Amino acid sequence: MKTLKTIAMVLIAVAMGTAGCKKDKSATENVPGIPTVKGCLVSKITSNTDYETNQYDDKGRIVKASYFDTDGEEKGYSQYVYKNAEIEEQYFYNGVLKDKTLYSLDNKGYIVKEVSTSNWESGAFTYTKTYTDVYEHNADGFLTKNISTSNTVTNDPQYNKSSDYNYVGTFIYADGNLVKSEDNYGSDKSVTVYEYYTDKPNNVVNSDNPLAYLFGKPSKNLLKSSVNTEQESSSSSHEVKSAYTYVFDADGKVTKSVEVFKTDSDSEHVYQTAFEYLCK
Repeated sequence: MKTLKTIAMVLIAVAMGTAGCKKDKSATENVPGIPTVKGCLVSKITSNTDYETNQYDDKGRIVKASYFDTDGEEKGYSQYVYKNAEIEEQYFYNGVLKDKTLYSLDNKGYIVKEVSTSNWESGAFTYTKTYTDVYEHNADGFLTKNISTSNTVTNDPQYNKSSDYNYVGTFIYADGNLVKSEDNYGSDKSVTVYEYYTDKPNNVVNSDNPLAYLFGKPSKNLLKSSVNTEQESSSSSHEVKSAYTYVFDADGKVTKSVEVFKTDSDSEHVYQTAFEYLCK
C-alpha cells in the first residue's frame, strides 16, 4: 500500500534529467527520461534510520535497490525486470522472494496500473493480499488521480476483512508544481497543501520507490513547506506542518535535505536525507 504522502512526495521530489544512454528498443520506447542530477545518478540515499544503495544497468535504469539499517545490516532488496510496457519488481528478504509488483505503462511510458501481492502464514492459516493501484494523468503528464484497493484471500475464518481498504487520491497543480493533494478513505480524509522555493529548481531524486519518475511528471521547484490535515470520522482532526531546507555541493547537486516537522500535539522532529551520486 502506498500512502497519499508517499505518492505526493514522489511527484514533488523526483528531478527529471536524461541519462546519457540509449534507451532499450525492446522495452517501452517512450519511457520518460531517466532521472539524473547534473548528469549523475543517485547511488546512495541515507536517512535518520536506514540507507539505500542503487545499482543501474548500462542504460541508466535501476536494476537493484538494497536496503540497510544504520548498522549496515541488509533489510532486503528489490530487483527490477524490464519488459515491453511492463516492469516487474521482486522484493527479497533473507534471500527469499516475499513480494512481487507489476507496473503497467501507457504509451507515454508512465505507470497507469500497479498490482502487488504479499504472502504470509500464521499457524495453519495462509494469507495472500493483493494491492491494486490505478493512476490517471493529464495531457501534460502530471498524475491527477490514484484509486487504490486491497483484497485478502485466506483460509482463516476469523480474518478481519476491514483491514482491506479502498481510497481515492487526487492531485492539483499550479505553475508546474503540486500544490494540493487530497486523500479520501470513506469517512476519513487527508488534505495536504504545498509551497515551493521559486528560485530553486527541483534537482532532488528522493523517493521510497526508485521508479518514482514513472508515476508522473514531477514538480518543477524544490519543496519549501507543507501542511497536512487529517480529518477522521470521529470529527477529530490532526495537523502536521513541515519545513524543508537543502544543502548543495559545488556543482549545485543537493547533498542533503532537512525536514523539520511538528504535529499539533507534539514537539519538533528533524528528518534528514543525504545523497551520494554516481557520475560518469
